[in-house]
Amino acid sequence: WDFGGEVIAGLDVAEMGVDFTVLTVAVKDAQTGRCRVVAIESWGKMDLMPTVARTVPLLAFWKVDRISVDATGIGSGVYSRLEELKREGKISCQVLAFKGGLSPNKEIERERFLNLKAQSYWSLRKLFEDGKVSIPKHRDLISQLSKMKWELVSSQKIRIRDPGTKMCDTSEEKSPDFSDSLNIACWSIKKLTPLFNIR
Repeated sequence: WDFGGEVIAGLDVAEMGVDFTVLTVAVKDAQTGRCRVVAIESWGKMDLMPTVARTVPLLAFWKVDRISVDATGIGSGVYSRLEELKREGKISCQVLAFKGGLSPNKEIERERFLNLKAQSYWSLRKLFEDGKVSIPKHRDLISQLSKMKWELVSSQKIRIRDPGTKMCDTSEEKSPDFSDSLNIACWSIKKLTPLFNIR
């Protein structure tokens, strides 16, 4: 593949429950700064090291330059192993840890957002609004993105609320794994900080 831009990926990790592990691959155009999703891979009911084994050839196939991994909870094991493989020279892409519960790095962002998840989803929202990201006609991804909500906590900071986590919401039995994977893929894009541009 030769996409003519930086290939980035986001990995949202699940294990043996009802959720899916989702790998979203996107290309960032160096001239326009636009981000285009080129692949969404998903699988379920798989332990962590088999997930690593499935992810590695996909990184090579799509020639990924940088992957961000949800390193909170069970995803930390997958991140650690991928980072180890990077150090051993067995994969070539940069491996980053995404920890949505952490506070944003900059003071101005810490005053506005409860955590990195809120900041990154807000940035993703603005990417869509500005026409800076395009996604395929993927039913689960579109459905999950459309159900994401935000609210202000008592400190007046923005928090992202997953579907089904508050009274009167439609009950959801699984996390928004496709949406989270896209968010993780796009979180480190610079100068593109903020609903769908569906190609």
